[in-house]
This record gives sequence, C-alpha cells and structure tokens, in this order.
Amino acid sequence: MYPIPGNQDWITSYGLTLIIALVTCWWLARRNAKAAGIDPSHINLVLPLAILGGFLFTALQPSPRIQLIPLIITCLVVVFAYSRITGMAFSRLADVFALPTLAAIAVQRIGCFLAGCCFGEPVGNDALHWLGVEFPAGSFAHEHHVMLGLIEPGAATSLAVHATQLYEAVLLVPLYLILRQFGGKGNFAGALTLAAIAGYAVVRFGIEFLRADSAAISGSFSVIQLVCVAVVLGAAIMSRMNTNAWR
Repeated sequence: MYPIPGNQDWITSYGLTLIIALVTCWWLARRNAKAAGIDPSHINLVLPLAILGGFLFTALQPSPRIQLIPLIITCLVVVFAYSRITGMAFSRLADVFALPTLAAIAVQRIGCFLAGCCFGEPVGNDALHWLGVEFPAGSFAHEHHVMLGLIEPGAATSLAVHATQLYEAVLLVPLYLILRQFGGKGNFAGALTLAAIAGYAVVRFGIEFLRADSAAISGSFSVIQLVCVAVVLGAAIMSRMNTNAWR
C-alpha cells in the first residue's frame, strides 16, 4: 500500500490515479467523438459536468463510501441532460464515453489498491492463496481485521487478502478489447453503452463475492450485486427494444 507517492504529502496515490483516470477518459472520449462525427469540444464541457454531478451525488450520500455503479448512472443522467440541452442524440454521446469509462475505472482501481481501500476477504487456504496481499498497520484491511478480532492490534500487517482492486482492473482489459470490436459492427446507437454497462455489472457481480466490505442482505448477495442484476436485466430489455426497432 502506497497512499502517499514519495514524500509529496500534498497529493495521495488515490488522487493521482483519479486524475490519470479522468485524463484517460477525456482523451479517449475526444478521439471517439471525432471518429463519430461529433465536435470533440463537447467532451470538454460534458465531462466536467458529469464529474461535478458525480461528486455532488457522493456528497449527498449518508456514507462516504463511493458506490461506483450508482455514480456511473448519475453521470449518465448528466450526459442525458446535456444531450437534451444541446439537441444531440443521447445514445451517440453515451457511446462515445462507454469504453473510455471502462478504461478510467481500470486505472482508478489501481489507485484503490495503492490506497488500500476496496480490499478483499482473507485468502485462507483456497486455491488462490498465492494471490494474497498483506496491507500494513493503519490500512483499512488491518483495522478491519483488528475490529473482527482476526489479528492483534499490534500486528505489523493484515491477513493476506484478495487484491480485488487489481482483479477488477485486470478483468476490465479483455472486456474493453472485446467491446472495442463490438462497437464497430454497425449496431444501433446506444448498443455499445448498454453492452459496457452490462459487462461491467457482470464483472463487479463476481468481484463482490471476494470483497470484504460488501455485507450480504439477501442470502449471500450484497446490495451492489442486486443492483448489478437489475442493471443487466435493464440493459437486456433496452437492447431488445432497440433491436426490435431496427427490424
């Protein structure tokens, strides 16, 4: 865990990777906009507005924990409002941001790993024990394990846990590459956005089984997993509706 890069205590590793993630999203979205015949200057306007909307959503939450899927939906609402104001097609504008958003999430998950948040369950003696990562004293994982009585307060490190942050980042790479090919197949406008949202929901659904900060509320499923199921079903219904419209 490296929450502070070097000796520069004015910026955190999480904040630095957040900046890199947003710049990545901006650069890729501008490139996509140009390829789609959309003035790239729109990206310079709508992206900061979407970010502002996302931060306002986070600030209004009762918990400081950022819920990524609701945050993505909030950003989509901002993009929709922008498209209505400017008279642009929402589905085309959303497609411009679909893959850049996946790339940004992958980058930001590296920041989560460096900050020590979003950590996984202890690896134990399962088949993935060799992937276990120990976080130092003072980290979220260490404090969590002390609270549960799994380690002594004076322990130098946490138990070895699943690096769920890196798992997610790695899984998003093939999803990005697959959808990049999918986006050029002449599908209806908005198809890439629906595929990206559903694809991320599937990845996140699986990762949730290994995350330590996801309490089960329905059987063995967490709130986020139930949201993921709803997102996939909603994307499937909307995709079906748009497919029928083209017949």
